[in-house]
Amino acid sequence: MKFFLKYACFIFVCFNFFKWYCPAQSEPYSVLNEKTEADKTEGSDTKPLFYGIWENKERIIYFAQESDKTKGAVVLKPFYRYYYDGIYEPHPDMDNIPLAVFGDDLYMQFWTAVPTENGVFWCPETNRSEFSIDSVPVQTELSGYYTDGSNVYEIRYWRTKADYNSEKAELHTSDKIVLVDKYIKIGETVYTAAVGRRTYIRNPVKRTSLPPNARISADGGLLVFGSPYASRSKIVDLEGEIQKHNSIVYPPRIGRAKFIEPSIYKKLESMSIEDFKVKPLRVGNR
Repeated sequence: MKFFLKYACFIFVCFNFFKWYCPAQSEPYSVLNEKTEADKTEGSDTKPLFYGIWENKERIIYFAQESDKTKGAVVLKPFYRYYYDGIYEPHPDMDNIPLAVFGDDLYMQFWTAVPTENGVFWCPETNRSEFSIDSVPVQTELSGYYTDGSNVYEIRYWRTKADYNSEKAELHTSDKIVLVDKYIKIGETVYTAAVGRRTYIRNPVKRTSLPPNARISADGGLLVFGSPYASRSKIVDLEGEIQKHNSIVYPPRIGRAKFIEPSIYKKLESMSIEDFKVKPLRVGNR
């Protein structure tokens, strides 16, 4: 579904379900993917945290409620962000794509906590890194993390053709054996942490800590790290902002490069027709 503004095209993507977390915490977050019982409360005026306008260097993203579904819109910023435009159909890959909100940042890569014995397994929830109008290939490998307060183990998951099931795999740490998910399913893609029918995770990487800039929600349910995909925009009137931005007339840029005519052209201009006549070759005696 799409509709047109006067100065730009919005690309609408229908998200049929969303997960909305609202625990008491200092840094709220929500995850777009699956509906919870709290969201099904009839007559509730609580809006998911991902509703609103988000922005990065390449695009503006907008989420809002329309009827009983969440609608997402994208405004592209081509031509070095001098113009806001984009008349393209979104790829079906973007339907029901998981998104996480952490404070004023929007993440496409995030992990949720799965309690284990004496620790937490951080399960990857997404396998795409771009909210795009083009098809975005799913990642062939993902990383999960096990933490017990003092140690961190990175667990490699890779794409498999095996069917998903709830089987567990053994993670051998320095002092214990921990059971974590052998399979992870994101969309229609299944990942495994063990070969074939084995249930032993080989070569987990022991880390000194979680990746740089790791942030965990106050209730311990969400993990993000690295740069966010987008941040909450200061734009209030999106249509007005597009019109205002596209009406700016930029002065012509004067480049520093100067054209110097190659000397060969000057030489050709000074040559006469006689200079271009083919002279017979002389064959010398051998």
